[in-house]
Amino acid sequence: MIQILVDWLGYSFRKVSMLTVKGFHDIGYRVFNVVNYWFPLAIQQGTKSIVIGDTITAFANASRFKMKKIYWVDSPLEITNREINAMDENSCLYTASSWWCRYYNKIGLRCDGYIPRPIDVEVAESVLNVDCSDLISKYGDYIVTVASDQTFIPPKKPRKGLDLFDAVCERLGAKGVRCIAVTNWRLRNSIVVRSGSLDEYNLLKLVKCAKLFLYTSRSEGFGLPPIEAMAVKQLVVVSNAPIYDHVIGIKFDYEDEIQVYMPEAGRRYIGWDIKVENVVDAVDYALSLSDEEREKIVEKAYISSKAYTPLKVALALNEVYTYG
Repeated sequence: MIQILVDWLGYSFRKVSMLTVKGFHDIGYRVFNVVNYWFPLAIQQGTKSIVIGDTITAFANASRFKMKKIYWVDSPLEITNREINAMDENSCLYTASSWWCRYYNKIGLRCDGYIPRPIDVEVAESVLNVDCSDLISKYGDYIVTVASDQTFIPPKKPRKGLDLFDAVCERLGAKGVRCIAVTNWRLRNSIVVRSGSLDEYNLLKLVKCAKLFLYTSRSEGFGLPPIEAMAVKQLVVVSNAPIYDHVIGIKFDYEDEIQVYMPEAGRRYIGWDIKVENVVDAVDYALSLSDEEREKIVEKAYISSKAYTPLKVALALNEVYTYG
């Protein structure tokens, strides 16, 4: 039986944990306990556990429990010697992407491998042939992004790049293309749909019915939204930063690798800066593709998205859980 310790304060981590439970159920295993590691009142001490969360908070909260742990984490934040030294020799660490695993090994934090995050493929499949007429009637032609970021004291270069998205949308608006952002930010040049206001079906429908999905995030630990867009056969436009090697779509050049201090987190994030001009050029190119050219890209991306099913992710985790 399997126990999961999860950062229940993070929406994406809650989502990942529930899809992981489903994946284990699909392969015939029962997850007997899912615990919020911030308030671990129901934790079963001594039980081998899978820890899902941000690398830093996962180490800080789970390392105090005397049990063998599989840390399955992601984070774009810099790791200090304190976190490196907090790694339990009897536990193992898996990241959600290959780049961060290589980075951790480079700085002296042992990473044993990577296992991607799962997406809700069942909901994605249900919107593949959805009727978009209501959204087109409401918004016209639009591009879309899904991203939330720090709001109280944002860094000078916000990690999720919503400032970039809004700047791109200012230029696109002059060409008659609207922008929609599912976000917690206020944007001047985009229609804002508040984060959490849509269920999974209507969120993916909004993505599916767009002209394209634009992701201007400067850094991600994994980045679920582009993969979800791939799963609904939407064309993704994203930077060619190495953290997006697993994303298939139209890519624009990043400018520099950067480290930016995040006041709310009290740390710097590692990222890749972006020029608005590069994004605009990529969007213009993506919108100019013929139906045949577009179809080749989205079909390849759709096939690739099948690697992120809860079943396949659970099989990979089970291999580590059983033999790791």
